[in-house]
Amino acid sequence: MKKILSLITVFAIMFSVLSTNASAQTGTVSPYEKLYMGMLNMESVIDLSEYMIPEAEIGSYITSVLHTYPELFHISNEYYYWLDESESTYISQVAFNYIMTKEEYKNRLNEFDLWVEEIASGVDSSATDLEKLFYVHEYFVSHLEYDYSETIFDAYNMLKYKTGVCQAYTLAFTAVVRKMGIYSTSALNDAERHCWNIVKLGDNYYHIDVTHDDPRVVYEDSQNNDFNAGNYGRRSLFLLSDDTVKKFSYHSSWVSVGGQYVCSDTTYENKFWESYKHPNIYCDGGWYQVCEQGKFTSENGNMYWSADIKRVMENGEMQVLKTINTPAKKTNNQYVSVNHNGYAVGNLIYGNSNNNFWWYNPKTEEFKVFFVAPYDVIESYYYCGKIFYLLSNNEGIYAWRYYQLAMGDIDGDGMILANDLVGIKKFLLLREADFNYGLLDFNADGYINILDYIDMNKAVSNATV
Repeated sequence: MKKILSLITVFAIMFSVLSTNASAQTGTVSPYEKLYMGMLNMESVIDLSEYMIPEAEIGSYITSVLHTYPELFHISNEYYYWLDESESTYISQVAFNYIMTKEEYKNRLNEFDLWVEEIASGVDSSATDLEKLFYVHEYFVSHLEYDYSETIFDAYNMLKYKTGVCQAYTLAFTAVVRKMGIYSTSALNDAERHCWNIVKLGDNYYHIDVTHDDPRVVYEDSQNNDFNAGNYGRRSLFLLSDDTVKKFSYHSSWVSVGGQYVCSDTTYENKFWESYKHPNIYCDGGWYQVCEQGKFTSENGNMYWSADIKRVMENGEMQVLKTINTPAKKTNNQYVSVNHNGYAVGNLIYGNSNNNFWWYNPKTEEFKVFFVAPYDVIESYYYCGKIFYLLSNNEGIYAWRYYQLAMGDIDGDGMILANDLVGIKKFLLLREADFNYGLLDFNADGYINILDYIDMNKAVSNATV
């Protein structure tokens, strides 16, 4: 007997029993592993007859696999199953519709791995697990945004288009932190159509909801207090216990994939980071913020909008390193605020103050404006050698553009010469640099390795012929 089930809505893949300790595991390979390998290899039919899985539980098995392995983004919203002829209540086979060819999936899987590695490599491998989780949280709330069209549910398209629904946030977050060696799974709230992450830190489990903490998403807590876009990067649902997370809307109940994890520890609640209004930037072993001062200053009769580059100290206090004064503009005879963004590229902090793009070296305190966009810039971010920015002209027309950094030109002389090769040699051998090592990713693949040296060497040879 063949039956067809659909996975159309955001939580249609959620079913009641999600523990990987379910009863039907009689084979040497678990049914979860059998499903995973079958999906990964795009098998037309996956034989599950040896496991005696009840018909009512097949959905929970599929849900568990899909939330355990974010790389399974190549499956449509429909699956089929057959019942055993002799035991009509048990699953015999299951089949999926794959939305791409094996070659397409292989290529996109390579892209996905590259994007995950790009994010994960943004923090030192020597960082603590707490620092790694904090870094990934800050990356997500400052680089990604909610998909109100509700069309992107998977981790691949979340990282490609920088937008998705809560399921996409959750799966992408799991993919990145697992790359860092941190366990993460999904908490599923079917009744309120929401999901988030449960992570293991030390010996304890905690809730993290990067969808909720994204400043572009508006929620209410159980006391109907709005959390709105006035905050640039919230941390209200970062490393919470069960009792605390229940105080927020859409978190009244859940089922966790992989087991019923108890989150009872409150060590990381009511910490200083909850009061931060700006995303934290991890750069060369330290934490920084680009903070709007929220006020105008007058200088030589002109009005400026001020922002500070600050170092986040171990006790949570801020040390001002650099104040940036950007000329204020008038609209309807009123001065208006200026948009500021910041992100790390190698050992420098890059950012923009309205249409002025700059970099700052925390060690040397050198500051330089290197590019001026033609119109106001609403937001910007860095990815694989390019700074993408959203322009808004006088007519209110928006358009994304990018600025290509001079990858390989580590001394900033406008050319790639032998001294640049010396720099990448030193970095590859000693992992040390007195320049912006972010520019060493010559082929912009997200890694700095011997391939970048080979390509740079070719460029130098061609330039000297």
